[in-house]
Amino acid sequence: MTTTTRIDRSPIAPLLLLLAGLTALVAAALWYLMFPSKVTIAWSILGVGVALLVLAFILSPSLLRDLLTSRKSWLWINDVLLVLGIIGIGVLLTHIAHRRNFRYDFTRDQLFSISDKTIKVMRGLKSDVMVTAFYPTGAIETGMIKDLLEEYKRQSDRFQYKIVDPRRDPVTTKAMNVTQVGTVIVQCETSRKDIFEHEIFIRPNPYLARQETPKFQGEQAITSAIVNVTSGVRRKIQFVKGHGEPGLTVFNQRGLAGLHQYLIKENFDAGEVSLTEGVSTDTQILAIVAPEQAFHPGEISVLREFVNTRKGHLFVALDQRTKCPELLKFLSDTYGIWFNDELLINPQAAMQSPTAVVPEYQYHRIVQDQMQRNSGVLMDGVRGLNVENKENWTSTPFLRSSDGIFAKRNLLANGGRVTLAFDPQNDVRGPFTLGVALEGKGVASGTRAVLFGDADFASNVLLQVQGNGDLLMNAFNWLAGQEEMISIRPKSVEFSPVILDQDAANRILIICVVVAPLLVLLIGGGVWWSRRRV
Repeated sequence: MTTTTRIDRSPIAPLLLLLAGLTALVAAALWYLMFPSKVTIAWSILGVGVALLVLAFILSPSLLRDLLTSRKSWLWINDVLLVLGIIGIGVLLTHIAHRRNFRYDFTRDQLFSISDKTIKVMRGLKSDVMVTAFYPTGAIETGMIKDLLEEYKRQSDRFQYKIVDPRRDPVTTKAMNVTQVGTVIVQCETSRKDIFEHEIFIRPNPYLARQETPKFQGEQAITSAIVNVTSGVRRKIQFVKGHGEPGLTVFNQRGLAGLHQYLIKENFDAGEVSLTEGVSTDTQILAIVAPEQAFHPGEISVLREFVNTRKGHLFVALDQRTKCPELLKFLSDTYGIWFNDELLINPQAAMQSPTAVVPEYQYHRIVQDQMQRNSGVLMDGVRGLNVENKENWTSTPFLRSSDGIFAKRNLLANGGRVTLAFDPQNDVRGPFTLGVALEGKGVASGTRAVLFGDADFASNVLLQVQGNGDLLMNAFNWLAGQEEMISIRPKSVEFSPVILDQDAANRILIICVVVAPLLVLLIGGGVWWSRRRV
C-alpha cells in the first residue's frame, strides 16, 4: 500500500501580503490610540493595510475561501479570539484598578500620600488649576515635588502641573518672572500665588548643637495656595499715605516696593489711600507704616469708624522716629497698646549696629512656622510696647527682646545724642514687647490688629534679611483670616541607610547567586520529570 503525500504548491506571496495587511491594520489602530492628534498618519497606514489585503485576494482568489472554510483557519481564528479575549479582560481589569484603586503608604510619616483635607479640596475644585515648579533636573527635591504633584493630579482632572528646569528653559523662567530656583507658582484663571523653596523644605540650622531632621511641608504650602487662588477673591489691603510714610512703589532703602511685590505674589490687591478721601468698602486691611507727620482729627475718625463700625483689620508698624500723638492716643484708647518713647540698644552690637535687635518668639499662629524653621527676624531702631488688657480685646505678644537689651529714654534731653552705656537714672532694662496680635471679642468681635514697635524691618533694605518677609506675610495672612485655611503637619525627611556587615553580605550573595538559581533548576527538573512520565 502506497501513501501519497500532498504537496502544497500555492504561491506564498499572497499569504505574505495578507500578513502585512493585517499588521498594517493593527499598526493603524495603535497609532490612533497613541497619537490621536496625528490621525492623518493613522488613516494612511490603514489605507496601506486595506490595499495590501485587496492585492492579496486579487493574486489568490481562493485565499479568502480557504480562510473562511478551512478547519485550520477556524482554529487560528479561535486562537486569535481567545488571545484577544484574554487581553480584553486584562485591559478591563487595569481600567477598573485605575479608577477604583487602593494604595497604601508604608512610610512612617506618610511621605508619599496626601491628607484627607487636601483630597477634599482637590475633589471640590470648580476651576482649572495649573502648578509650575521651577526645579533643576535630577535633584532630590525635584523628585519629591513631582511625586507630590502626581498625587494631586490623581485626585482631580482639573489639576495640571509642569516641572521647568530654570537652567534649561530660561525663556519660561523669565516670562513667569521667577528669580529663585525652587519657586512653585500656583495659578487659577487670573489669580497667582508664588511659593518659595524655604516654605516647602525646612532645613535645620547646621550651627545648632541639637541637630533636627529636615521637614517637608510641600502639601501644606501647595494646598493653601490652591485654596487661596480658587477662592475667587483678592484680599484688598490699603497703605495709609500723606504723613511722610515710605512709598509703596518706592525702591530706595526706606521704600516699601519689595513688600509690595511680596503682597502681589501672596494674591493681595495692595494700594495706597489718603484717609481724608475715606477708605473703600472692599478694603479688608489698613496698614500704617512709619508716619512722620501728625494725623488730622478727621483722619482719626476715619480710622475709628473703619475699626469699630466696619470691623476692619489694622496693621501698624511704628519705629522710634514716629511722633504722632493723635495716632498713638487712638491706639492706646482702642487697643490698650502704648508705644514707648524710647530707643532699644543692643550691647552685643548685632551686625555692628547697636540699635539692631533680633527678637525672640512667643507662641502665636503668626510666628508658628518660623519657630519650626528656626527662622529669625532682624529689626533696627526699635521701640518697646506696653500692653494693657482691654475688655473687648484679647492681646497676645509674640515678639520680645532678650534680657540683655535696654531702652534709652529722654533722648531729647541729651540733644538727641545716644550713648551706648547704660544710664541707671533714665534707661530701662529689658525684656520688651516688640510685637502684639489682638483679636476683638464682644462688641469688637470680628476684627483683628497687629502692632509692631519697628518699621524698618519692612523696608527694602531689610525685607529679605532672615525671616522679615515671612513675618510680614504671616501677619497679613493672619489679619485676613487665612492662617488656618489649611493646617497640615510637616513631614520629617529621614534617610535610613542599610548597613551590612560581612556575614550579612555573604548570606545575601549566597541566596541570590546560588540558592535562587538552584531553586529554579529544581522546579524545572520536577516539571520535566512529571511530563516525561505522561
